[in-house]
Amino acid sequence: MSNSNKGYFGIIRVSSIGQTKGTSLQIQKSKITDYCKLNEINLIGFIEEVESGVKGLERRGITELKQYIEDGIVDGVVFLKYDRLGRNLYESLKMIRYFDNQNITMCSVVDGLNSETVNGRMMINILLSFSEFEKDTICDRLLDGKKKTFNNGQKCGGEICFGYKKNSKGEIVENVDESKVVKYIFKKYIQKVNDGYSKTKLSQIILKGCKRMGFTYRDDKELKSYHIKYFLQNEWYGNVQKYGVDFGKNKHNYKSIISKQLFNKVRNNYIYGY
Repeated sequence: MSNSNKGYFGIIRVSSIGQTKGTSLQIQKSKITDYCKLNEINLIGFIEEVESGVKGLERRGITELKQYIEDGIVDGVVFLKYDRLGRNLYESLKMIRYFDNQNITMCSVVDGLNSETVNGRMMINILLSFSEFEKDTICDRLLDGKKKTFNNGQKCGGEICFGYKKNSKGEIVENVDESKVVKYIFKKYIQKVNDGYSKTKLSQIILKGCKRMGFTYRDDKELKSYHIKYFLQNEWYGNVQKYGVDFGKNKHNYKSIISKQLFNKVRNNYIYGY
């Protein structure tokens, strides 16, 4: 398509292949075509989707439409109803916000709304207000859920600490191949800490020992001095977890791969020098 063919795209969607056996797509296309003729809208194409609206802006059809928008050939979009834009209110509102930010006119056949009219613009603003409310509500629920998980001694986000893994049930358990590396580093540190070495020299000695033992970091990456520092200061190995600035600290309920006594002795020496 060229820029001389700039105009409106019709968006028609069904959420499953089974629905295409009926007339849902064809009915949507027919009604949109009639609407555009009646309102003298230059309809230049259709975006047909047989895909769940839960994917929102990542749907294949919308990705295609976004490319046309970037090419500068889209004045507006026409759809049967606002609720056809997504599977639920939140996904539909995300679509509306995207089109609004791109200055794309939105026309809804059944709802009779056009974002270029006063009434249509008012409705868009109301819907966008709902969008912000919905987003904030979801964020609050997620945060509350994470805080509850955290307070129950379970990990609520972030990468799984080295020495642990998720089993087939999604539970965090000891990773034996990794935990033996962590155990070696802690034991080696406490063995050599009183020999008068600097932290840099001691890290080099530990790294040489790890290399001799064939130890690596995840994905067979070479262990580095910053890994040593991370292990020796990481409170997770002392059964304490942190998440964000507002959650503080809390004990976790997962298996200890380092004894509390060894962890405290190593960490106090590494950080405070005693």
